[in-house]
Amino acid sequence: GMGQWHHPLLLVPFVQAHPVLYSSTDGTIVTRRQPMQALWSYFRRASELFEWQEPQSDSRLQRAMTTQADRDGAINEKPLRGRRAENLSHIMHSSFGLDHYPKYLQRWDIPSIEALENRLEKQLAFVREQKALWLQREAASTGFTQSLSSLPPEEVFDERFLKIFDAAGKLRLSQLGNLLEEECDGCYSFPLLRPDFCQRLLESAESFADYVKQQGVAETMGSERPLVLDRMHLAWLNDMLLDKCVNPVSQAVFPDELNEGILDWRHGYIVSYFASPTDSDNTDVTNPKTRLVRHTDDSEMTLNVCLANDYDGGELALYGKRGTGLEETKLADFKSPSPGWALLHPGRQLHEVLQVKNGNRFGLILWTRSNNDVRGGICPCCWMNGRDTVMDCCVCGPRWN
Repeated sequence: GMGQWHHPLLLVPFVQAHPVLYSSTDGTIVTRRQPMQALWSYFRRASELFEWQEPQSDSRLQRAMTTQADRDGAINEKPLRGRRAENLSHIMHSSFGLDHYPKYLQRWDIPSIEALENRLEKQLAFVREQKALWLQREAASTGFTQSLSSLPPEEVFDERFLKIFDAAGKLRLSQLGNLLEEECDGCYSFPLLRPDFCQRLLESAESFADYVKQQGVAETMGSERPLVLDRMHLAWLNDMLLDKCVNPVSQAVFPDELNEGILDWRHGYIVSYFASPTDSDNTDVTNPKTRLVRHTDDSEMTLNVCLANDYDGGELALYGKRGTGLEETKLADFKSPSPGWALLHPGRQLHEVLQVKNGNRFGLILWTRSNNDVRGGICPCCWMNGRDTVMDCCVCGPRWN
């Protein structure tokens, strides 16, 4: 499966760089899984290097930048120009040096130190700018009255989902297999919310959209397209979905994605797509969309819940996870059979919303993270690319610290 990159000369630096394949410091035998992972990792990186030096007309980068919307960051992402992120790279190197070496800057010169100061000050200014915007948007939503107050689980969850928990609220693993349907490798769908609750949630979203327009705060909200549940005073729903659904199911089904830990952060929002978006039917307040480009989420696990399924097209196309070599392979096109049906998948799973051909598509999205067990011990590069942190010796992992 190496394609054009199976040239034997590539093995020379691989063998030199990976003596662990043949011996280890304590004389133990290395498992077969470790060298195969290392071999695949090496060939994948080598192929990416050669592809960068000799870009083809159908290269991954060019395919990812085929439309103006893609190039302009249609998923709240900076424009992809195919250039090095020198500022980011310098900050990451400097952050590691400052953390790892007590007298790190004593070997620098003053111009280099001042250049680092300038980079960090710009980053801090950007953080403060984003914080100020967050506070403005939060203040703009304080006047909204939420009619959908905190509800008990039986008024929120589908009865089929509630059956997988015992009287003490503990997940019954024996029942979980009967509930989940594997749509593709590592993506599971299941009934989660009651259809009548989905309708009530959509009505609340429409009320919030009307509030934003009536109060004249749309400019403050800016380009924030989704309706954020916390700003709609629905934090209780975010917490319930994390505690009652995503955490227990993910710990049972996706322990590797959580590094055998737990999820401790959540961000929920309602998003919509329209075949012919207009201001009159636009629940998103601003920037209506008909589709969403292929992307990954800034989350360990993502919950995607259908709130209304009276539309044509708009399937969720699922691809392989980053770092697996299957990023360009479509694994499934998923469409919820009914309102309240959910899909749970890793955030690193590439996915896109296909063109909505007729009707309106509404969904509830919950991003969840493990700030302590995952992000507290792996750098963003290793996390995004799904590297084995023990084999690849991530600088944030225990080998370096």
